[in-house]
Amino acid sequence: MKKIVSIIILILSLSMSSQIPKEAFDLTNSLSKLIRNDSIDKAIESTIKLNVLYPPFLIDRMHNTVSQTVLREQGKGSFSNYINGLYAKNNDSINEIVSPLYLWSKSFQVTNKTDSNDLLETFYAKLNDSTNYSAKTELYGLLIIKELKKKQLGDIDLKEKIFKKIKNNLEKYTYLSTSANNRKDDEERAWSRFLLSYCYNDLYDKYSKRILDVSRNKEQVLDRSLNTNFPDNIEKEREEFIVNAARFSPDQTDTKHKNAYFYDAGLLFGNPDRAGYKNKYANYLNNKGDKRLAFNVLLHEAYTKPTDNNLKKLKKQYLELEEKQPLRTIWFNYINTQMRDVPDVQVQFESELLDLTKKHDYWIYIDVWGTWCSPCIKELPELDKVAETYNKDVNSNIKVYTFSYHSQNLGEFMSKNNYTFPVAEIDEKINKSFNVTGYPTKILISPNNKYLKIPFNVNWKQYLRNYINM
Repeated sequence: MKKIVSIIILILSLSMSSQIPKEAFDLTNSLSKLIRNDSIDKAIESTIKLNVLYPPFLIDRMHNTVSQTVLREQGKGSFSNYINGLYAKNNDSINEIVSPLYLWSKSFQVTNKTDSNDLLETFYAKLNDSTNYSAKTELYGLLIIKELKKKQLGDIDLKEKIFKKIKNNLEKYTYLSTSANNRKDDEERAWSRFLLSYCYNDLYDKYSKRILDVSRNKEQVLDRSLNTNFPDNIEKEREEFIVNAARFSPDQTDTKHKNAYFYDAGLLFGNPDRAGYKNKYANYLNNKGDKRLAFNVLLHEAYTKPTDNNLKKLKKQYLELEEKQPLRTIWFNYINTQMRDVPDVQVQFESELLDLTKKHDYWIYIDVWGTWCSPCIKELPELDKVAETYNKDVNSNIKVYTFSYHSQNLGEFMSKNNYTFPVAEIDEKINKSFNVTGYPTKILISPNNKYLKIPFNVNWKQYLRNYINM
Protein backbone atom coordinates (compact mmCIF):
# COMPACT_ATOMS: atom_id res chain seq x y z
CA MET A 1 0.00 0.00 0.00
CA LYS A 2 1.16 3.53 -0.74
CA LYS A 3 2.52 5.09 2.44
CA ILE A 4 1.15 8.18 4.12
CA VAL A 5 -0.40 9.51 0.91
CA SER A 6 -2.72 11.96 2.57
CA ILE A 7 -0.16 13.44 4.95
CA ILE A 8 2.17 14.16 2.04
CA ILE A 9 -0.58 15.99 0.18
CA LEU A 10 -1.58 17.82 3.35
CA ILE A 11 1.99 18.99 3.91
CA LEU A 12 2.34 20.11 0.31
CA SER A 13 -0.90 22.05 0.33
CA LEU A 14 -0.04 23.84 3.56
CA SER A 15 3.68 24.37 3.11
CA MET A 16 3.30 27.56 1.11
CA SER A 17 0.84 29.25 3.45
CA SER A 18 1.45 28.24 7.06
CA GLN A 19 4.15 27.27 9.50
CA ILE A 20 3.89 23.79 11.00
CA PRO A 21 6.09 23.24 14.08
CA LYS A 22 9.12 21.12 13.21
CA GLU A 23 8.55 19.06 16.34
CA ALA A 24 5.17 18.01 14.93
CA PHE A 25 6.93 16.36 11.99
CA ASP A 26 9.40 14.64 14.33
CA LEU A 27 6.67 13.36 16.64
CA THR A 28 4.59 12.09 13.71
CA ASN A 29 7.49 10.30 12.05
CA SER A 30 8.64 8.63 15.27
CA LEU A 31 5.24 7.44 16.46
CA SER A 32 5.01 4.13 14.58
CA LYS A 33 8.54 3.14 15.53
CA LEU A 34 7.82 3.73 19.23
CA ILE A 35 4.68 1.58 19.03
CA ARG A 36 6.41 -1.25 17.16
CA ASN A 37 9.16 -1.25 19.79
CA ASP A 38 6.47 -1.59 22.50
CA SER A 39 7.43 1.80 23.91
CA ILE A 40 3.73 2.41 24.51
CA ASP A 41 4.11 4.98 27.29
CA LYS A 42 6.50 7.07 25.17
CA ALA A 43 4.18 6.75 22.18
CA ILE A 44 1.25 8.00 24.25
CA GLU A 45 3.32 10.89 25.58
CA SER A 46 4.31 11.82 22.01
CA THR A 47 0.68 11.62 20.91
CA ILE A 48 -0.45 14.02 23.62
CA LYS A 49 2.27 16.49 22.56
CA LEU A 50 1.35 16.12 18.89
CA ASN A 51 -2.30 16.81 19.66
CA VAL A 52 -1.29 20.11 21.23
CA LEU A 53 1.17 21.09 18.49
CA TYR A 54 -0.74 20.10 15.34
CA PRO A 55 -3.90 17.93 15.56
CA PRO A 56 -4.24 17.35 11.77
CA PHE A 57 -1.11 15.18 11.85
CA LEU A 58 -2.54 13.14 14.71
CA ILE A 59 -5.84 12.68 12.88
CA ASP A 60 -4.04 11.57 9.73
CA ARG A 61 -1.75 9.14 11.54
CA MET A 62 -4.60 7.55 13.50
CA HIS A 63 -6.93 6.90 10.58
CA ASN A 64 -4.39 6.23 7.84
CA THR A 65 -1.64 4.29 9.63
CA VAL A 66 -2.64 3.06 13.08
CA SER A 67 -6.01 1.77 11.84
CA GLN A 68 -4.34 -0.35 9.13
CA THR A 69 -2.14 -2.08 11.69
CA VAL A 70 -5.03 -2.60 14.11
CA LEU A 71 -6.79 -4.46 11.28
CA ARG A 72 -3.76 -6.65 10.64
CA GLU A 73 -3.38 -7.33 14.37
CA GLN A 74 -7.11 -8.11 14.70
CA GLY A 75 -7.18 -6.18 17.95
CA LYS A 76 -4.11 -7.92 19.40
CA GLY A 77 -0.61 -6.47 19.42
CA SER A 78 1.33 -3.31 20.12
CA PHE A 79 -0.85 -0.94 18.09
CA SER A 80 -4.01 -2.20 19.75
CA ASN A 81 -2.31 -1.88 23.15
CA TYR A 82 -1.36 1.67 22.22
CA ILE A 83 -4.97 2.56 21.33
CA ASN A 84 -6.21 1.01 24.59
CA GLY A 85 -3.62 2.89 26.63
CA LEU A 86 -4.25 6.17 24.84
CA TYR A 87 -8.02 5.90 25.33
CA ALA A 88 -7.53 5.11 29.02
CA LYS A 89 -5.83 8.48 29.52
CA ASN A 90 -9.28 10.08 29.26
CA ASN A 91 -7.95 13.06 27.32
CA ASP A 92 -11.17 14.58 25.99
CA SER A 93 -9.76 16.12 22.81
CA ILE A 94 -7.82 12.96 21.92
CA ASN A 95 -10.70 10.65 22.73
CA GLU A 96 -12.92 12.74 20.49
CA ILE A 97 -10.61 11.63 17.65
CA VAL A 98 -9.81 8.03 18.66
CA SER A 99 -12.89 6.65 20.46
CA PRO A 100 -14.58 5.20 17.31
CA LEU A 101 -11.27 3.59 16.31
CA TYR A 102 -10.90 2.27 19.88
CA LEU A 103 -14.39 0.71 19.82
CA TRP A 104 -13.71 -0.89 16.44
CA SER A 105 -10.49 -2.43 17.83
CA LYS A 106 -12.57 -3.94 20.66
CA SER A 107 -14.92 -5.60 18.16
CA PHE A 108 -12.17 -8.07 17.22
CA GLN A 109 -12.14 -9.41 20.79
CA VAL A 110 -15.91 -9.71 21.28
CA THR A 111 -16.98 -13.34 21.64
CA ASN A 112 -20.51 -13.31 23.06
CA LYS A 113 -23.91 -11.69 22.59
CA THR A 114 -23.80 -9.59 25.76
CA ASP A 115 -20.43 -7.97 25.01
CA SER A 116 -21.31 -7.39 21.36
CA ASN A 117 -24.56 -5.64 22.28
CA ASP A 118 -22.78 -3.54 24.90
CA LEU A 119 -20.27 -2.51 22.24
CA LEU A 120 -23.05 -1.58 19.82
CA GLU A 121 -24.90 0.45 22.46
CA THR A 122 -21.69 2.29 23.37
CA PHE A 123 -20.97 3.06 19.75
CA TYR A 124 -24.50 4.25 19.03
CA ALA A 125 -24.14 6.78 21.83
CA LYS A 126 -21.09 8.19 19.98
CA LEU A 127 -23.11 8.97 16.85
CA ASN A 128 -24.09 12.60 16.47
CA ASP A 129 -26.80 14.01 14.22
CA SER A 130 -24.23 14.73 11.52
CA THR A 131 -21.04 13.09 10.31
CA ASN A 132 -17.80 13.32 12.28
CA TYR A 133 -15.05 13.39 9.68
CA SER A 134 -12.16 14.07 12.06
CA ALA A 135 -13.03 10.93 14.07
CA LYS A 136 -14.33 9.02 11.00
CA THR A 137 -17.13 7.79 13.25
CA GLU A 138 -19.32 6.55 10.42
CA LEU A 139 -16.48 4.53 8.91
CA TYR A 140 -15.75 2.69 12.15
CA GLY A 141 -19.44 2.04 12.70
CA LEU A 142 -19.65 0.25 9.36
CA LEU A 143 -16.48 -1.68 10.22
CA ILE A 144 -17.93 -2.75 13.58
CA ILE A 145 -21.12 -3.98 11.87
CA LYS A 146 -19.01 -5.85 9.31
CA GLU A 147 -16.91 -7.54 12.00
CA LEU A 148 -19.87 -8.57 14.15
CA LYS A 149 -21.76 -9.84 11.10
CA LYS A 150 -18.80 -12.06 10.29
CA LYS A 151 -19.00 -13.47 13.82
CA GLN A 152 -22.81 -13.68 13.70
CA LEU A 153 -22.97 -11.56 16.85
CA GLY A 154 -24.94 -8.48 17.85
CA ASP A 155 -28.62 -7.72 17.98
CA ILE A 156 -30.02 -7.38 14.45
CA ASP A 157 -32.28 -4.44 15.33
CA LEU A 158 -29.42 -2.59 17.02
CA LYS A 159 -27.12 -3.07 14.04
CA GLU A 160 -29.90 -1.85 11.77
CA LYS A 161 -30.41 1.23 13.94
CA ILE A 162 -26.71 2.09 13.72
CA PHE A 163 -26.61 1.46 9.97
CA LYS A 164 -29.62 3.70 9.35
CA LYS A 165 -28.18 6.46 11.54
CA ILE A 166 -24.87 6.32 9.66
CA LYS A 167 -26.61 6.43 6.29
CA ASN A 168 -28.83 9.34 7.38
CA ASN A 169 -25.82 11.28 8.66
CA LEU A 170 -23.95 10.80 5.40
CA GLU A 171 -26.98 11.91 3.39
CA LYS A 172 -27.06 15.21 5.28
CA TYR A 173 -23.66 16.37 4.05
CA THR A 174 -24.06 19.72 2.29
CA TYR A 175 -21.93 19.15 -0.80
CA LEU A 176 -22.95 15.64 -1.82
CA SER A 177 -24.08 16.76 -5.29
CA THR A 178 -21.90 19.85 -5.80
CA SER A 179 -18.27 20.73 -5.30
CA ALA A 180 -17.41 23.00 -2.38
CA ASN A 181 -14.38 24.36 -4.29
CA ASN A 182 -12.22 24.31 -1.19
CA ARG A 183 -9.90 21.49 -0.23
CA LYS A 184 -11.20 20.76 3.28
CA ASP A 185 -14.87 20.46 2.32
CA ASP A 186 -14.15 18.61 -0.93
CA GLU A 187 -12.13 16.02 1.00
CA GLU A 188 -15.05 15.49 3.38
CA ARG A 189 -17.34 15.34 0.35
CA ALA A 190 -15.24 12.56 -1.20
CA TRP A 191 -15.23 10.64 2.09
CA SER A 192 -18.99 11.04 2.65
CA ARG A 193 -19.88 9.99 -0.88
CA PHE A 194 -17.58 6.97 -0.73
CA LEU A 195 -19.21 5.69 2.47
CA LEU A 196 -22.71 6.51 1.25
CA SER A 197 -22.15 4.53 -1.95
CA TYR A 198 -20.94 1.65 0.24
CA CYS A 199 -24.18 1.83 2.28
CA TYR A 200 -26.39 1.80 -0.80
CA ASN A 201 -24.47 -1.10 -2.29
CA ASP A 202 -24.85 -3.00 0.97
CA LEU A 203 -28.62 -2.54 0.77
CA TYR A 204 -28.63 -3.55 -2.91
CA ASP A 205 -26.78 -6.78 -2.08
CA LYS A 206 -29.19 -7.58 0.75
CA TYR A 207 -32.23 -7.06 -1.46
CA SER A 208 -30.60 -9.08 -4.25
CA LYS A 209 -30.06 -11.96 -1.86
CA ARG A 210 -33.65 -11.70 -0.67
CA ILE A 211 -34.94 -11.91 -4.25
CA LEU A 212 -32.67 -14.84 -5.02
CA ASP A 213 -33.74 -16.71 -1.90
CA VAL A 214 -37.42 -16.12 -2.63
CA SER A 215 -36.95 -17.34 -6.19
CA ARG A 216 -35.37 -20.51 -4.84
CA ASN A 217 -38.18 -20.89 -2.30
CA LYS A 218 -35.74 -20.93 0.61
CA GLU A 219 -37.17 -18.18 2.77
CA GLN A 220 -36.70 -20.30 5.86
CA VAL A 221 -32.92 -19.93 5.63
CA LEU A 222 -32.71 -16.25 4.75
CA ASP A 223 -29.75 -14.27 6.01
CA ARG A 224 -31.54 -11.57 8.00
CA SER A 225 -28.43 -9.51 8.74
CA LEU A 226 -30.78 -6.52 8.80
CA ASN A 227 -34.23 -7.01 10.26
CA THR A 228 -35.84 -5.28 7.30
CA ASN A 229 -39.47 -5.61 6.30
CA PHE A 230 -38.94 -5.96 2.59
CA PRO A 231 -41.53 -4.02 0.56
CA ASP A 232 -43.85 -5.46 -2.05
CA ASN A 233 -42.06 -3.38 -4.71
CA ILE A 234 -38.72 -4.91 -3.75
CA GLU A 235 -37.29 -4.77 -7.30
CA LYS A 236 -37.96 -1.03 -7.56
CA GLU A 237 -36.30 -0.48 -4.19
CA ARG A 238 -33.32 -2.62 -5.22
CA GLU A 239 -32.86 -0.61 -8.42
CA GLU A 240 -32.90 2.65 -6.46
CA PHE A 241 -30.13 1.30 -4.24
CA ILE A 242 -27.78 0.43 -7.12
CA VAL A 243 -28.61 3.72 -8.84
CA ASN A 244 -27.55 5.62 -5.70
CA ALA A 245 -24.53 3.39 -5.14
CA ALA A 246 -23.36 4.43 -8.61
CA ARG A 247 -24.44 8.06 -8.16
CA PHE A 248 -22.30 8.56 -5.07
CA SER A 249 -19.32 6.59 -6.36
CA PRO A 250 -16.19 8.75 -6.76
CA ASP A 251 -16.60 11.41 -9.44
CA GLN A 252 -13.99 13.75 -10.93
CA THR A 253 -14.01 16.00 -7.86
CA ASP A 254 -13.65 13.03 -5.50
CA THR A 255 -10.76 11.47 -7.40
CA LYS A 256 -8.79 14.68 -6.93
CA HIS A 257 -9.13 14.02 -3.20
CA LYS A 258 -8.66 10.27 -3.25
CA ASN A 259 -6.54 10.56 -0.11
CA ALA A 260 -9.78 11.20 1.83
CA TYR A 261 -11.02 7.62 1.32
CA PHE A 262 -7.96 5.71 0.02
CA TYR A 263 -7.17 4.02 3.34
CA ASP A 264 -10.85 3.58 4.22
CA ALA A 265 -11.30 1.47 1.09
CA GLY A 266 -8.39 -0.64 2.31
CA LEU A 267 -10.13 -1.17 5.67
CA LEU A 268 -13.51 -2.03 4.15
CA PHE A 269 -12.42 -4.06 1.13
CA GLY A 270 -8.80 -5.03 1.71
CA ASN A 271 -8.00 -3.09 -1.47
CA PRO A 272 -7.47 0.70 -1.32
CA ASP A 273 -8.14 1.05 -5.05
CA ARG A 274 -11.56 -0.58 -4.84
CA ALA A 275 -14.09 2.21 -4.67
CA GLY A 276 -17.24 2.79 -6.68
CA TYR A 277 -20.10 0.84 -8.20
CA LYS A 278 -20.60 2.28 -11.68
CA ASN A 279 -19.41 -0.90 -13.38
CA LYS A 280 -21.75 -2.92 -11.16
CA TYR A 281 -24.62 -0.62 -12.13
CA ALA A 282 -23.73 -1.03 -15.81
CA ASN A 283 -23.91 -4.81 -15.39
CA TYR A 284 -27.34 -4.42 -13.77
CA LEU A 285 -28.53 -2.34 -16.72
CA ASN A 286 -27.17 -4.80 -19.26
CA ASN A 287 -29.05 -7.60 -17.51
CA LYS A 288 -32.20 -5.49 -17.89
CA GLY A 289 -31.45 -4.98 -21.57
CA ASP A 290 -30.76 -1.25 -21.27
CA LYS A 291 -27.46 -1.23 -23.16
CA ARG A 292 -27.61 2.48 -24.04
CA LEU A 293 -27.83 3.63 -20.42
CA ALA A 294 -25.14 1.11 -19.48
CA PHE A 295 -22.90 2.71 -22.11
CA ASN A 296 -23.55 6.18 -20.65
CA VAL A 297 -22.64 4.93 -17.18
CA LEU A 298 -19.40 3.39 -18.45
CA LEU A 299 -18.67 6.56 -20.41
CA HIS A 300 -18.78 8.63 -17.24
CA GLU A 301 -16.73 6.07 -15.32
CA ALA A 302 -14.08 6.08 -18.06
CA TYR A 303 -13.98 9.88 -17.92
CA THR A 304 -13.55 9.83 -14.15
CA LYS A 305 -10.94 7.07 -14.23
CA PRO A 306 -9.54 6.59 -17.77
CA THR A 307 -7.66 3.39 -17.00
CA ASP A 308 -6.94 0.88 -19.73
CA ASN A 309 -9.45 -1.50 -18.13
CA ASN A 310 -12.26 1.09 -18.04
CA LEU A 311 -11.58 2.07 -21.66
CA LYS A 312 -11.67 -1.60 -22.64
CA LYS A 313 -15.10 -2.00 -21.00
CA LEU A 314 -16.36 1.14 -22.73
CA LYS A 315 -15.23 -0.04 -26.15
CA LYS A 316 -16.83 -3.44 -25.60
CA GLN A 317 -20.12 -1.79 -24.62
CA TYR A 318 -19.94 0.52 -27.65
CA LEU A 319 -19.82 -2.52 -29.93
CA GLU A 320 -23.16 -3.64 -28.42
CA LEU A 321 -24.85 -0.50 -29.77
CA GLU A 322 -25.96 0.40 -33.26
CA GLU A 323 -24.15 3.72 -33.09
CA LYS A 324 -23.27 5.74 -36.19
CA GLN A 325 -20.95 8.20 -34.47
CA PRO A 326 -17.36 6.98 -33.98
CA LEU A 327 -16.46 6.29 -30.37
CA ARG A 328 -13.61 8.81 -30.55
CA THR A 329 -16.12 11.55 -31.44
CA ILE A 330 -18.50 10.55 -28.64
CA TRP A 331 -15.59 10.48 -26.19
CA PHE A 332 -14.21 13.89 -27.20
CA ASN A 333 -17.62 15.57 -27.08
CA TYR A 334 -18.50 14.02 -23.74
CA ILE A 335 -15.34 14.87 -21.86
CA ASN A 336 -15.54 18.46 -23.08
CA THR A 337 -18.99 18.76 -21.51
CA GLN A 338 -17.48 17.67 -18.20
CA MET A 339 -14.39 19.90 -18.23
CA ARG A 340 -14.10 23.49 -17.02
CA ASP A 341 -13.43 26.61 -19.06
CA VAL A 342 -9.75 27.51 -19.24
CA PRO A 343 -8.91 30.80 -17.49
CA ASP A 344 -7.81 33.63 -19.78
CA VAL A 345 -4.09 33.71 -19.02
CA GLN A 346 -0.89 34.18 -20.98
CA VAL A 347 2.41 32.70 -19.84
CA GLN A 348 5.75 33.67 -21.34
CA PHE A 349 8.21 30.84 -21.92
CA GLU A 350 11.79 31.24 -23.08
CA SER A 351 11.00 30.71 -26.74
CA GLU A 352 7.23 31.27 -26.99
CA LEU A 353 4.11 32.72 -25.44
CA LEU A 354 1.51 30.24 -24.24
CA ASP A 355 -1.71 32.09 -24.93
CA LEU A 356 -4.68 30.37 -23.30
CA THR A 357 -7.06 33.12 -24.37
CA LYS A 358 -7.10 31.42 -27.79
CA LYS A 359 -8.08 27.95 -28.92
CA HIS A 360 -5.46 25.55 -30.27
CA ASP A 361 -5.79 22.65 -32.67
CA TYR A 362 -3.99 20.35 -30.20
CA TRP A 363 -4.16 19.31 -26.56
CA ILE A 364 -2.03 21.04 -23.93
CA TYR A 365 -0.63 19.35 -20.86
CA ILE A 366 0.69 21.50 -18.00
CA ASP A 367 2.54 20.20 -14.94
CA VAL A 368 2.67 22.61 -11.99
CA TRP A 369 5.65 21.94 -9.73
CA GLY A 370 8.36 23.56 -7.61
CA THR A 371 11.96 22.85 -6.69
CA TRP A 372 10.91 22.66 -3.02
CA CYS A 373 8.41 19.81 -3.72
CA SER A 374 9.99 16.36 -3.32
CA PRO A 375 7.17 14.39 -5.03
CA CYS A 376 7.48 16.82 -7.96
CA ILE A 377 11.25 16.36 -8.16
CA LYS A 378 10.83 12.59 -8.12
CA GLU A 379 8.60 12.73 -11.22
CA LEU A 380 10.67 15.18 -13.26
CA PRO A 381 12.92 12.65 -15.05
CA GLU A 382 9.85 10.84 -16.38
CA LEU A 383 8.13 14.14 -17.17
CA ASP A 384 11.18 15.20 -19.17
CA LYS A 385 10.94 12.03 -21.26
CA VAL A 386 7.21 12.52 -21.87
CA ALA A 387 7.73 16.16 -22.87
CA GLU A 388 10.50 15.20 -25.29
CA THR A 389 8.39 12.42 -26.84
CA TYR A 390 5.35 14.61 -27.45
CA ASN A 391 6.99 17.97 -28.20
CA LYS A 392 9.47 16.67 -30.76
CA ASP A 393 6.98 14.52 -32.67
CA VAL A 394 5.65 16.55 -35.61
CA ASN A 395 2.56 14.31 -35.69
CA SER A 396 1.82 14.70 -31.99
CA ASN A 397 -1.60 16.04 -31.01
CA ILE A 398 -0.39 17.38 -27.67
CA LYS A 399 2.21 19.83 -26.37
CA VAL A 400 3.73 19.67 -22.89
CA TYR A 401 4.52 22.71 -20.73
CA THR A 402 5.34 23.16 -17.07
CA PHE A 403 4.65 25.93 -14.57
CA SER A 404 7.12 26.45 -11.75
CA TYR A 405 5.83 27.98 -8.53
CA HIS A 406 8.04 29.52 -5.82
CA SER A 407 11.11 27.67 -7.10
CA GLN A 408 14.59 28.62 -5.95
CA ASN A 409 17.40 28.98 -8.53
CA LEU A 410 15.21 27.52 -11.26
CA GLY A 411 17.65 28.02 -14.12
CA GLU A 412 20.48 26.45 -12.19
CA PHE A 413 18.26 23.52 -11.21
CA MET A 414 17.24 22.89 -14.85
CA SER A 415 20.84 23.06 -16.10
CA LYS A 416 22.19 20.85 -13.34
CA ASN A 417 19.70 18.10 -14.17
CA ASN A 418 19.83 18.58 -17.96
CA TYR A 419 16.07 18.99 -18.17
CA THR A 420 14.76 20.31 -21.47
CA PHE A 421 10.99 20.52 -20.89
CA PRO A 422 9.51 24.04 -21.26
CA VAL A 423 9.23 25.80 -17.89
CA ALA A 424 8.00 29.22 -16.79
CA GLU A 425 7.78 30.67 -13.30
CA ILE A 426 4.20 31.68 -12.51
CA ASP A 427 2.76 34.02 -9.92
CA GLU A 428 0.02 33.55 -7.33
CA LYS A 429 -2.64 34.93 -9.68
CA ILE A 430 -2.12 32.23 -12.31
CA ASN A 431 -1.84 29.59 -9.60
CA LYS A 432 -5.21 30.59 -8.19
CA SER A 433 -6.83 30.84 -11.62
CA PHE A 434 -6.37 27.06 -11.95
CA ASN A 435 -7.25 26.50 -8.28
CA VAL A 436 -3.97 24.75 -7.56
CA THR A 437 -4.08 23.37 -4.00
CA GLY A 438 -1.36 20.71 -4.07
CA TYR A 439 1.80 19.78 -5.93
CA PRO A 440 2.42 18.48 -8.45
CA THR A 441 -0.84 19.50 -10.17
CA LYS A 442 -1.44 18.06 -13.62
CA ILE A 443 -3.68 20.04 -15.97
CA LEU A 444 -4.97 18.81 -19.33
CA ILE A 445 -6.48 21.33 -21.77
CA SER A 446 -8.54 20.23 -24.76
CA PRO A 447 -8.57 21.94 -28.18
CA ASN A 448 -11.95 23.37 -27.10
CA ASN A 449 -10.21 25.32 -24.32
CA LYS A 450 -11.66 23.16 -21.58
CA TYR A 451 -9.52 21.71 -18.81
CA LEU A 452 -9.44 19.01 -16.16
CA LYS A 453 -6.98 17.99 -13.48
CA ILE A 454 -5.48 14.53 -13.41
CA PRO A 455 -5.72 13.28 -9.79
CA PHE A 456 -2.82 12.57 -7.47
CA ASN A 457 -1.57 9.01 -7.08
CA VAL A 458 -2.77 7.60 -10.39
CA ASN A 459 -0.91 6.38 -13.47
CA TRP A 460 -0.89 9.88 -14.94
CA LYS A 461 0.81 8.82 -18.19
CA GLN A 462 -1.92 6.24 -18.81
CA TYR A 463 -4.63 8.80 -17.97
CA LEU A 464 -3.03 11.34 -20.29
CA ARG A 465 -2.73 8.87 -23.16
CA ASN A 466 -6.30 7.67 -22.82
CA TYR A 467 -7.84 11.11 -22.53
CA ILE A 468 -6.29 12.33 -25.77
CA ASN A 469 -6.06 9.11 -27.85
CA MET A 470 -9.29 7.18 -27.19
